[in-house]
Amino acid sequence: MTDSRGEPRAIDSLLFRRQFVLLVIFAVASVAAIAYAYTGPAFTSSEVRFTDASRSGLAIVPASCPSSPHYIGQCTAVTTPSLNELTTSCYGPDSRIALSWTSSANATDYHIERCTDAGCTDFSEIGTATGLRYTDVGRTPDKRYRYQVRAHNHSGLDNPYSGYSNINHADAEACSDAPDTPRNLTAEPLCSVDLDSTILLSWEYAVGADEYRIERCTGATCTNFSQIGTATGLRYTDVGRTPDTPYRYRIQAHNIGNGLSSPYSNIASRVAKACENPDPPSSPSNLTTTLICGNSPVPDIMLSWGYAVGADEYRIERCAGTGECVFSNIGTRAGSQNRYTDSNITLDELYKYRALSYNSESGLSSVYSNIASRVAETCDGPDEVLTASSTLWVIPTLVRKGETTLVYWDSRNVSSCSVSGTNGDSWGTKFSGLSGKETLPITEQTIYTLSCTALPNASPPSITATKTVNVIPVFEER
Repeated sequence: MTDSRGEPRAIDSLLFRRQFVLLVIFAVASVAAIAYAYTGPAFTSSEVRFTDASRSGLAIVPASCPSSPHYIGQCTAVTTPSLNELTTSCYGPDSRIALSWTSSANATDYHIERCTDAGCTDFSEIGTATGLRYTDVGRTPDKRYRYQVRAHNHSGLDNPYSGYSNINHADAEACSDAPDTPRNLTAEPLCSVDLDSTILLSWEYAVGADEYRIERCTGATCTNFSQIGTATGLRYTDVGRTPDTPYRYRIQAHNIGNGLSSPYSNIASRVAKACENPDPPSSPSNLTTTLICGNSPVPDIMLSWGYAVGADEYRIERCAGTGECVFSNIGTRAGSQNRYTDSNITLDELYKYRALSYNSESGLSSVYSNIASRVAETCDGPDEVLTASSTLWVIPTLVRKGETTLVYWDSRNVSSCSVSGTNGDSWGTKFSGLSGKETLPITEQTIYTLSCTALPNASPPSITATKTVNVIPVFEER
């Protein structure tokens, strides 16, 4: 039987089947070739890539990645950190070992591992850190500990870990229940208002101290110290000193509960002043100006400054004009106030301000503050009320028992702030500074509260924020 062209249908069917078999073989070979290409060279321990192929359009392949064009996604190297030398310390009776390491590329955190005794290899993870430091607390005195660290990236990579760092070891210190030694004792000679020669002592907080015992001896090289007083704070004023006489001081921290005292601090030496005149108050610091608009197109100019030691009055002076001008007094403020509003303003005039501190008992004034200038620009409408704001944060908010943490805060358009913790921490500044404030040891859940008072033209009138620090629970094996 033949078709319309007279060719046998059996031959046509055979050719079709051969073509189909060839097509199937070609398809299988193509899939195998693609699969082989995608397996490609093996990644090293420091090379990882995203499993999500949809990210391939954003891929920037580092030189450390395989060069095959068949690789899809982003190849990212999480580099291995280098562990620095360990340091040991005591925080009261608590023996601690501090670790630090070098930064790893593409790391989001670091995992710390430890084993106990010389030559040990049974490392286990004891914690993580987002920074480059970790303190291992509660170590057994005179015990040797070995540590290693590896970097980690939690952004969805196939292999999120780096290789392990080098291993370092340290022997934990034997720590005492006695309080720490007070540090950085300093002495400053002063003259009081009644011309009494005094020496002001100050020092840093010692862990475990309930009080500080102050000792003194007389003479440039004396060693016969005797106690002259105690203090619960970090300052002590030694009054009634003999002018032009050298004095030496040292202090001890003392714990009333266990009766133990610290070693002595450094020795601070000073010669008492011959007080012909009392010391003047310090100068107002950081004088600034702010335009305050009301219902008039002519603004007021508000001045603010930092408080001065020994001042019970501030005197404000002003001059006007772009060239040289003569300052004259325009007002005063009590020593407890640090703002003044100048309402006697001419539009578009340049005004310059300065301030000094005054002590009414001694009759002495400070040197002048910095000069602050402001042009009285036109107000377009009613003054917009300033927004007072503050931010409080704690890093980290989860710690092991006995560890410390850092508290940070910032504020805008406020006159004062204070931060307090339920563990006894307390600070009284508007800003924490870039490095934050280190807390006392955290032994239980601690709540930190930031309270700020707004400027007169700011709203809301007061601001409060809280942050909680929790302690990692420890579960005993049964």
